[in-house]
Amino acid sequence: MTGIIVSGPARCGKNSLVNHITNEDVGVLKLDALIKAFNKNNEKIENKCFLNFISKYLENPRYQDSYKKKKNFPYEFINLSADKILKNINFSKLSGSQLIISIFDSWIKLKKKRCWIVPDLNTEFYCHELFRFKRNLYFIFLFRNPIEAITASLYWRYYPKKNKNAALLIYKIILWNLSYFISVQIKKKRPNNVEVISYEDFSTDIKKTRLFKKFNLKLKEFNNNTMYFNFKVDKGWLCPDGKFRSLLSENEKNLIQSTCLDKKYKISNKSFVSYIVIFFIFIFTTIAKINASTSKKILDFTFSPKLTIKSFLLNMLMVKSMKSFLKKITMYKP
Repeated sequence: MTGIIVSGPARCGKNSLVNHITNEDVGVLKLDALIKAFNKNNEKIENKCFLNFISKYLENPRYQDSYKKKKNFPYEFINLSADKILKNINFSKLSGSQLIISIFDSWIKLKKKRCWIVPDLNTEFYCHELFRFKRNLYFIFLFRNPIEAITASLYWRYYPKKNKNAALLIYKIILWNLSYFISVQIKKKRPNNVEVISYEDFSTDIKKTRLFKKFNLKLKEFNNNTMYFNFKVDKGWLCPDGKFRSLLSENEKNLIQSTCLDKKYKISNKSFVSYIVIFFIFIFTTIAKINASTSKKILDFTFSPKLTIKSFLLNMLMVKSMKSFLKKITMYKP
């Protein structure tokens, strides 16, 4: 079974691209796949627990708005019961990520589709794990102008208010560049399985890319000018109420552009802070050459130590609870 994952950093248009695919013979999941985020620990899951995992995954909500009022579920698109999906998964043990990939494979096999395509966040940091499990896997890494993507991230949960945490802005800048750096490196290593494209050009350029030609993927008409936080030099950013406004200061805008690794968006007017951020980007991209996922973990810990520790402890608790549950099952005698 062939799979395509559309990925990249936050607010870069992954869902927009997937939602514009019109092929009837392709299984399209029009919400975040959460391949890694749904089950963050790397513990293997035994096949007797597969059914429970699949059921929870299908019924896990994805919120479609910043107020968490509108939500969709994977079962609405997959449209199969957990029992039917399980019949096509023939493994004794799988990690959570591997089991989710297997759910998609089972889905298109039962629905008699050519391939599946799903959006997911930041798979560039762990796609090497997925390649080891599945050979016929393809990635489209999508990057939106950082002036738009980072602004959208700062306002996503707060509009019309902005998250004014200066550290968050720097974190978002480093993360965007780290994602771009890693994606380009993966493209060099696996040119036949990976595409790196810009969001602003996907309606025209993506049709010319090798992957879209290979799988004959079709897109409905798309207009980037109507997307929220679209940026115009003379107008500012397009806001959710349909009006253009100035959302970042000139210093913030300059910081984003002057530190960008993608030459398409880069400007040469650097400030003192720009050089500091560029130094951090160099540090994290150097770590990424050794281990991509480690670079992301260190970045997260550097800017959010409390949140990172909390997440680690919660994951450990989940692992402990799962081991206890499995022990009870094996000890039970009817």
